[in-house]
Formats: sequence, structure tokens, C-alpha cells
Amino acid sequence: MNMLLKNINDKWVAVAIITLIAWMLVAPIKAFGAENNPQEKMKFWHAGTGGNCSVCSWTAAEGVITEETPADFLKYIESEKHVGAFVSFHSPGGNLNAGLELGRIIRKHGIATQVGKTVVYPEPEYGGRYSDIEIGECSSSCAYAFMGGTDRQFGKLGFHKYSSGSSLSKILNIDKIDDVEKLSISLSQYISGLLIEYIVEMGVDPRILSFIKNTSSDAIIYPTKEVLEEYNIISRTGLSSWSLEPVGSGAVMLASDQEASTPIEKVIFHCRKTDGARLLTMVSVYSNAEWDIEALHLNSGLIDGWAGGGADIEINGVKVEIPKARVEFYNDKKFRYYRLKINQREANLLLNAKDVSSLVYWSNADGFHRFRATFKDYERKALRIAWTNCL
Repeated sequence: MNMLLKNINDKWVAVAIITLIAWMLVAPIKAFGAENNPQEKMKFWHAGTGGNCSVCSWTAAEGVITEETPADFLKYIESEKHVGAFVSFHSPGGNLNAGLELGRIIRKHGIATQVGKTVVYPEPEYGGRYSDIEIGECSSSCAYAFMGGTDRQFGKLGFHKYSSGSSLSKILNIDKIDDVEKLSISLSQYISGLLIEYIVEMGVDPRILSFIKNTSSDAIIYPTKEVLEEYNIISRTGLSSWSLEPVGSGAVMLASDQEASTPIEKVIFHCRKTDGARLLTMVSVYSNAEWDIEALHLNSGLIDGWAGGGADIEINGVKVEIPKARVEFYNDKKFRYYRLKINQREANLLLNAKDVSSLVYWSNADGFHRFRATFKDYERKALRIAWTNCL
């Protein structure tokens, strides 16, 4: 414990430790809600919609987390070989140590997480079945296992204060409480140390523990999306801040996409000097190569075999369809470029836009290419500069 405290310097960690000294983590399953409470121990299975998109298959993880759960998950990974795009949790929690170990396994294998109940439907027409995800819940130790995801999507995550209880040794896998007492710390301090160490390891802000300290041990608190993002419990979505970048004698306005459910990594507004076309380009990176912005104005031709079905742009809630003839695609095996040629009417709307989104219909395993953004006044000015200084 002393080594743990010695290695943690963040002032918020210290605050969290102090506020946690008086409470412990015993997961009350009754708080999950009887109407959707999977009382059996957690099971894992492969599920999917039957499609071939990048997020069309996943691992369902539902039930109570027990001592055996981490080992069960490792066996599942070894037997399945492919776990899908993410693990979808639906669980009231359970064993704390096992939840932390499960989270570490998920992180080690680079798996994303989200919250949802997997529902299987029959498909009589094809003699099979398909799955879908409904609203679920991941509470108590499950919420900590969820933190192991390399990408963590918003869902119903439940937290509660931990209090002393006679079942503590079973929850923590501690056979001899005396062993903890020999460390000259209380059991509450020991558990607090476990949580602080794990949360910092997962890159989550430990202030979340202070945030929930005023709850009771038999009540669940569900932080809002804004709180979960603030404490880095869930991944941020949407675009990063826009920037105006000089490229040669021209300029572009660009942002990075932070959403894992779309392969798009860069969104760029620019214009092409050869024909004066105003362009909205979405870039997907498919290798470890570093993308060079100066190559943006190259590779401007339309690729034969374009399998897309056009695109649309939604500007201030009004959808504008972009026909297939005005969608360009280029693939150089390292990057893919999806370019939308913007006409004068659309350009005028964008130069006065507040809310903007776009979706490219691309019929392959990559799924849809999309982004959503908000334009402030200085970003509209940057867009005007980018569209008057062509590459």
C-alpha cells in the first residue's frame, strides 16, 4: 500500500483516497433492479447482426461477475479466436477482484466495451438467427470491468458507495482478513487502494470516486454522459477542435474524428486548384503509416468500381443529398479518401451553418463513413479561408 501511495502524485488521487477511507465495495445485486437482473453467473457468447460491417459482431457478457469470470473469459477468447468489435456488458456486478481482473484482461487484449443487453431473434427466412442490442445496465464491479475497454461507449453505468459487510471476504477473495490487518491499514483502506490503483491504470480520473462518495451502499447512482466524459470513463465522441492548416500555397480546415464506431479519422474542408471544386474529404487510415496532409491534393481521380451509393450532408437539421456522381473515392492501400464535391448552394449553407453532419454510403465491410460537428463563428471564417485558398 505504501508503494502504491508513493507512486501516485496526482492531487486528485490523494483527495479520492481520503474520501474513500470510510467506505468499502460490496456489490448489492438487489440494486440492479428485479425486472432485468441476470442472477446467473456471467456468460460470454459471440453475437452479431449477420452483416459484414466492422461493428456487426460482438461478445455478449451477461450475468453476475464471480471468482471464475476472468478465467471463463480467457477460455472464451481462446476458443472463439475472434471476439468481435467490442464486449457488450449487461450485469449487476458481483465480485470486485474479479471485476478488476476482467477489466485488465480486456485492456491487455485491446478490446472495446459498451453497455447493452444482447437479444437474439430467429430468422426463419434463412433458417438462422441474428442478434441486436437493447438498453442494458452495467453496475458496481461491472462498471469497473467496463473501464478496461480501449474504447468505451456511453451506456447505463451504475456506481455506489461501498460499506462494511459480512460477505466482504467472499466479494474480495480474501480468505484471511487478518492478513490485511497485519499491513497496519483498515480493510477500507485496502479496498480504496485497490480501486485507486486500478482506476489510474485504466486512465480514468479518480475524482469519480469522490463524486459518488455521498451515495448510500444500497443505492446506485448513474452519472450523466457529460460526467462520464469529464472523468474519462467513456470515450469522447465526435470531432476534435477544428484547425486551419497551411498546405503549400493553400489552406485546409481539418479535425480528427474521436468516434470508434466509424473508420473515419480525419475530416477536411479544402478546394482544388485544378477545377476550383470545393471539397469535403473524409480520410480513413488503414495502416501504421503516418498520413501526410500535403498529399491531400494528389490522388484526385475517381476509382473504377466505386461501390458507394452517394452521400448526404445535414446542415442545421436539413438533409441535402449528394448524388453518386459528386462522390470521389481513392484508395492507395494505406489511406482511403472519400471526397464530396460541394456545389454553390451547399457551400452557402455550410458557410452559415451551426450544426453539420455527413454520411457516405459505402457498401463494404467498413460500414458507414460519417461525422457530426458544430461550427462556431471562427470555424465558419476558417472554412471561407480554406475554400478561397485552393491546393
